[in-house]
This record gives sequence, structure tokens and C-alpha cells, in this order.
Amino acid sequence: MNKCFADFRAITIAQHLLGLAAGAIFLVAWQRIHSFMRAPRLPQPLYAFIGLMAAAIYLTGEEPIRFETDVRPESIVSFLIILNIFLILEFSYRCYLRSPRVIPVIVGLCAVISSIITTLAKPSLAIAAAGALYSCRRFAISPVLAKKQNRAASGIANGCIALDFASTSARTA
Repeated sequence: MNKCFADFRAITIAQHLLGLAAGAIFLVAWQRIHSFMRAPRLPQPLYAFIGLMAAAIYLTGEEPIRFETDVRPESIVSFLIILNIFLILEFSYRCYLRSPRVIPVIVGLCAVISSIITTLAKPSLAIAAAGALYSCRRFAISPVLAKKQNRAASGIANGCIALDFASTSARTA
């Protein structure tokens, strides 16, 4: 990123923008969780207000903001984790609450790739990232989705090869 901009301040700004995006994705994921409830006990406006307050707490927290000012992996890990959770929630919603024929392969691929990127950014989260993909197991074993499975498998393989190439060239540079 430093080659694109003149100094390191641009990295801090980009990390802060990712932190703001993480708060927005947190709020969208909160709303998606509500769709998993058959008979919600809280009315929708109250549930949305609680989610807005939780996102506000995250966005005004001192520690995430402090992490965003450092040029370290911790500054983007919260964004990657929240993105990963959202993608897995969206995949699960489309898999379990909708007809299995309309599962978007791209959402599943993005969930796998975001888990890999999270693991590359913070290797100690490898088990958590792999465990988060547990809900995607239905997609891998469904006989109805054989054609989409082939596309997903090739997409995952291509994504892994691209990430391996990117990480290898980043280490040699």
C-alpha cells in the first residue's frame, strides 16, 4: 500500500475506513441474525435499536481505534472477522432458510476465502476460522448441488492458489 501513497498515513486512514466498514457490516450481520428467529420475542424496531447501540459501542471503543493507528495485523483482523461472520451468516441464511437450489456459490467462496485471509493475517485464529465454516458443510455434502459443488471446488482451489502466490511473493519482496 505504501507504493500507492506517499507515506504511512494513508495506511492508517485505510485501516480506519476498514474499521468503520466493520461497524456497518456488524449492523448488517445483526439484522441477518434476526431472520433466523422463527418467533422473535423482541419487536423489530427494538431489535434494530439494540443492534444500533451495539454497533455504536464497537465504533466508539478505544481499543479498535488504537489498533487502527498501528501498522499491524490487529488493525484489520476485526474487519476480517466481522466480514467472515457476515458471509457465513448470509450463506447459512441462503442455505437453510431458502431453497437449497438458490445457494449463491459466490457467498460460500467468499466465506472460505475470508477465512483463509483471516488466518493469513492472524495465524492464531486458524482454528476459529475453520470452525466458523462448519455451517457450510451442508453445501459440501448435498447431492442436489453437484454442479455448483464443482464450481465451488474449482473456485476454492483457484482462491487458495492465488492467496498462496500472493503470500509467497509478499514474503520474497
